[in-house]
Amino acid sequence: MHVMLSRVEAIGDVTLTLAAVGWLKRCLPDCKVSMLVSSYSAPVANVSKYIDEVVLLPPKMEVHELSSFFKSLVITHFVHITANKLISKAAKSAGIPHRHGIIGRFYHWFTCTKLHLMRRGHSGFHESYFNLLLVARSMGIAEPTFEYLNAHYHDLVGFTVSPENSQSKTSTKKVLLHPFSRGNGREWPLPHYAELAHLLIQNGISPVIGGTLADSSEFEKSKHLFPDSCEFIFGRDVLEKYIERIAQVDCFISSSTGPLHIASAIGQKCIGIFPPKKALDIARWGAMGGSSRNMVCNARTDSCKSNCSNQHCDCMHLVSASLVFDEVLRLILPNKKINSSLQLAL
Repeated sequence: MHVMLSRVEAIGDVTLTLAAVGWLKRCLPDCKVSMLVSSYSAPVANVSKYIDEVVLLPPKMEVHELSSFFKSLVITHFVHITANKLISKAAKSAGIPHRHGIIGRFYHWFTCTKLHLMRRGHSGFHESYFNLLLVARSMGIAEPTFEYLNAHYHDLVGFTVSPENSQSKTSTKKVLLHPFSRGNGREWPLPHYAELAHLLIQNGISPVIGGTLADSSEFEKSKHLFPDSCEFIFGRDVLEKYIERIAQVDCFISSSTGPLHIASAIGQKCIGIFPPKKALDIARWGAMGGSSRNMVCNARTDSCKSNCSNQHCDCMHLVSASLVFDEVLRLILPNKKINSSLQLAL
């Protein structure tokens, strides 16, 4: 049996599919599992021990070419985690016996052998749990509870890099701040990151500010707000190295973005900052696992919906730097006496 999971999306989406692979391998240990991904997201899939083969989606292929490619892989079960019309047509044309997709995509009615009555955005499930349920229902295996998934998240993801096997840490604590989300989520204001960086330095903790090379030009506008002693690493690491860097620091902080989900998958101590808006909130996208913390303000969901945008969200602004700093201390210096004003949504 060769099961292919198609997830041709961003690094966070791929990361949040990996626990489904781990669960599949637990239930069907003898099956071969491959994942179809983009070249950009491949480094994430490559560090999961449960994926037998990471398959890159070939660029600019027509349906008949992609169909021939799929035939060469001898796939028996194809699960469309990502709905993609071209891929769906090619999987059908390749004659893959079992092809699964969600019912909400009209072209799945003509290209899949089995449809699942599931709607991602309206399910009320966390993204990682939705993916696991889709795979479980496609393959006819047991469905664990969300509580089980969260409790065993790191083990199910199966990342081969973790804080425990990273390079030896120095006595100076380091916290990696990742301010940008490439427009995929509500962003915590840069002045808040700067205030947090000052608080960290005042308490002997070294801030590292990271992101892509493209993020650096946007960051330059606010760089003067940050302490000069911060380490700025925009564009310094390819994704493989950035994953290792996340494992090597003492804590990771960002809003909802791919690297946050990588940090929680690794088992790294991390803090995610979220708006109270449905479909963008903790319930759908929160960092998973026992080492993760998720923060949200107490604003009403309808207020966030009507007044906020990704880059200018009043609700994100209400999560103060001092509250995030308190939670950093709880995670990395648990014996230090701190105030108890933090409002957490777990």
